[in-house]
Amino acid sequence: MMQYLFYTNPANNYSLVGKVGISSQDEISEKVKKAHTVKKVWKAVALEKRIALLTHICEEFAKREEELAKLITKETGKPIQQSINEANGYVEEFRWFMNHVGNAIEDEITYEDKKSVYSTNSGLQLG
Repeated sequence: MMQYLFYTNPANNYSLVGKVGISSQDEISEKVKKAHTVKKVWKAVALEKRIALLTHICEEFAKREEELAKLITKETGKPIQQSINEANGYVEEFRWFMNHVGNAIEDEITYEDKKSVYSTNSGLQLG
């Protein structure tokens, strides 16, 4: 039987906003496995194509900023203006990353001595 996590509006006497299913440990393991597989496929897609796809998603978020703000208010109890600012901030941050992705995926030298050079590349991450 599926278990659910219920979320409520703290500014409205904790009235029910919605629910989301809780994945089992097996489901989580399967999703992580699939994510690793998809990561390899995504990495093979040309950078310009990835940017185009993500930019489209970003613009969809921008079109729905008001809807997102209302949802943030409903879920957190924040005043609507704070939620509007938050939603707008997410879109602006998304756009910034799309404009700076080239820098974000370059290797960065983190340590260098006479024998070795260590570098990292965490890639672009959006939260």
